[in-house]
Amino acid sequence: MATAAVSEDALYGAAPNHVRSALADHESPASESIILRWTVPVVLLVCVLVMVFTFIDPIVGRWAVAVCRNEWALEVRNEAKVLGGPLPCVLGAVVLWAAGRGLNARKAQRFAVLMLLALIVGTLSCHFVKMAVGRPRPFMMAQPAPTNQTAWEHRADSRFHSFPSGDVTVAAGFGMVGFLLAGGGSARYLLFLVPVLSMAGRVCGARHYPSDCLAAIVLGVLTVWVLWRLQEARAARRGGDVARAPSVSLSLVEEDAAG
Repeated sequence: MATAAVSEDALYGAAPNHVRSALADHESPASESIILRWTVPVVLLVCVLVMVFTFIDPIVGRWAVAVCRNEWALEVRNEAKVLGGPLPCVLGAVVLWAAGRGLNARKAQRFAVLMLLALIVGTLSCHFVKMAVGRPRPFMMAQPAPTNQTAWEHRADSRFHSFPSGDVTVAAGFGMVGFLLAGGGSARYLLFLVPVLSMAGRVCGARHYPSDCLAAIVLGVLTVWVLWRLQEARAARRGGDVARAPSVSLSLVEEDAAG
């Protein structure tokens, strides 16, 4: 027993320094690669949003306002309202229902919870960003600026809720959930046409600028991805607890038998 104790002390007393250095050497390149892998897309995305915000938004905004002023564009405006509002969400719901019919009950329940949480979290976060930014909508370019508004009234005024688009956020959430639900195949990328259609309708109706819609797509996709990763981590923890339970009970039986 003394020899075993000495060997254990020698083993565990000297090992931690070597283990820590080995783990540091092993994990450092991996962590650096992860940082680089995420930094480059984020920087590119920010640059694209800044360029769209600076150069493209004013041009598209003036064009949309001019279209909305013309009587001949009445039919186009009505179609744009449908395209930018309920149509993509209904289309996304139908696609999700069709894809979910082949799932088992447990997986279908997980995706239903994911969609519900994505709607709630995405809508609330989008609303808070709208109030914090307070960007006027494109049609405000043809209207006089409101006067005698308090700071709170200005933030609560929906005419200053252009950034980001709530409808496109929801549509992007539908598209991302469908993307995850499809599992594999290149055809699942077509699901991102749902937020693109919503974006076209909101821009043509002079309700949002292109940068509002691009930011909304990022917000909707990122919200669903984070919630999905949290679901996966929770399912892995529950699976690990279930897998460890038999070994614990077996060790207890062995200790009782030895005693």
